[in-house]
Amino acid sequence: MLISSNVDVLTGLLEEFRPCFSKPQFRNFTTYMLGLIACEGKKNIDAINRCFMNAKDQSALNRFLTTSLWNLQRLEEKRLSLARTRLPASEGSTGFFIIDDTINRKTGKHMEEAGYHYDSAEGKAVWGHDIVTTHYVNGETEYPLRLALYIKKETCFKEQRAFKTKIQLAIEQLNAFMPPAGTKTVVTYDSWFFCRQIVEAAAAKGYDWVTQAESNRIIYCKGKKLKVTELAKSLSGECFKKVKVKGEAYTLCGFQVWMQKVGDVKLVISKEECDFHFYVSNRLGWSEKQVLEAYKVRQSIDVFYRDVKQNLGLEE
Repeated sequence: MLISSNVDVLTGLLEEFRPCFSKPQFRNFTTYMLGLIACEGKKNIDAINRCFMNAKDQSALNRFLTTSLWNLQRLEEKRLSLARTRLPASEGSTGFFIIDDTINRKTGKHMEEAGYHYDSAEGKAVWGHDIVTTHYVNGETEYPLRLALYIKKETCFKEQRAFKTKIQLAIEQLNAFMPPAGTKTVVTYDSWFFCRQIVEAAAAKGYDWVTQAESNRIIYCKGKKLKVTELAKSLSGECFKKVKVKGEAYTLCGFQVWMQKVGDVKLVISKEECDFHFYVSNRLGWSEKQVLEAYKVRQSIDVFYRDVKQNLGLEE
């Protein structure tokens, strides 16, 4: 698709970022942003540049992205400021800070910072980039927060740089988060990120949290030590009640239990035929339905990953 270099689409929004760049840099910035949206097929620099009528050589756009001296942090802070201003959340409302990671598959074995990462969807390690990201959802308000590339320990050792785990990258983003004024925050994440460090980081910020637990998680219930799966299998059908969450039917049972390194938590067991799923929150007073509703907000980030990979070339 060829588009005019003076296209009006998004012009007003992109103008907000002009103070972050010099005049030539801003021209390349707008070219890149509009090209990401308009470019069909493979989204490399040459293809994005060729989207524009009277396009110049792609080398200027390439230099803008690789060597030009503009400040990424300043750009990100401007973006997040605009998001908070233009997508306001009502005072007293609850927003959800979502943590997750996604793998961008790659093919080139010499791709910078790429490595083998386990992909749960594939059930095996795949070659690519593993990106830790955070996302904010409050009612109809939704926007991506930050991202960080996870670099494997052996690569950091070879390049003599500090190694950071995915947990550390997530906590850095949590600590940098500024919620809209007057709102409450619930941190939600899947079982892979369920650890003492993230629980403590959320508590330090005064945030609640909800997550999913693995089936081998150890709990203490009524003074008895057992796995969550053992507790679930010991329950009779009368212990469960049926509820609807976002139009879907679930069979749930809830307990207040104690987990090592986490403390007292609300445990919700979801029964699906002969299978069980386990959800955990620090909100002891929440009903089983409230816990599951809060966790289901996490699906928003999966939809975001799909959209930006299919439409904005994140994986490319």
